[in-house]
Amino acid sequence: MDNGGKRAGPPQYTDWKAIERLCRFLVIFYNSTLVVSASTTVNAYKCYEEIVNIATNLMALSQSRDHELKRKAVEMYKKFDKYWDGVKNINNMLIVATVFDPTKKMVLASLCFDELYGKDSLEGKAMYDSVIGILRSLFNEYGERYGKSAAGKPDEGKNSNSQSNSCSRELSMVSMDLDDDGLGYKRIDQRYKDMLNESGVKDNRDELDIYLKEGVENPDLMPGVEYDVLPFWKRNCTKFPILSQIA
Repeated sequence: MDNGGKRAGPPQYTDWKAIERLCRFLVIFYNSTLVVSASTTVNAYKCYEEIVNIATNLMALSQSRDHELKRKAVEMYKKFDKYWDGVKNINNMLIVATVFDPTKKMVLASLCFDELYGKDSLEGKAMYDSVIGILRSLFNEYGERYGKSAAGKPDEGKNSNSQSNSCSRELSMVSMDLDDDGLGYKRIDQRYKDMLNESGVKDNRDELDIYLKEGVENPDLMPGVEYDVLPFWKRNCTKFPILSQIA
């Protein structure tokens, strides 16, 4: 408007500034919409990351020196925070879904907590402990429900273990009758077996511990190709029978 009437002519500087501010907001939601809506695979594990992307970018814009941009960002963040009932009160199952992406696990969740609440903050630590607690509860519940049946499926993962099974069959055909003269000769491997039998030395970690402490997957994908989480759990259902049920 110019002097009470619509101005004719090209956009002025103030118009371009308004468009620039609009683009600062649109790029946030455009990218998140693209990730969630344009995906061709199951993508529940991507939702929390996009929520954090939106939250942190709106928080950053709320500190802008551009007063108009800051005002709009503050208003938008209030609506965003109200919609999610406060990011701290978000349904933690969204975060749990993120952990079941083997390329992210708890590493991404920890980074998100640092971005939202500050590095090594009490809020971030509380969120981390809360998610670990939910994972442990889920694992215990599914372990009681599926533990025996999941562990007793010899045919699952047969193709992925075919090479190792083949090697085992070949080795089993080799006869190794070691001689024992009974005159004080001792072998370290026999002593090791005796130690195992006596002390019960074994890996006491369960599936959840092993999964979280193993390094994240780093697939070498072609540009434009999505990583699909479900085939990972299909391939590893024998290694992680209970976790694959949860996934």
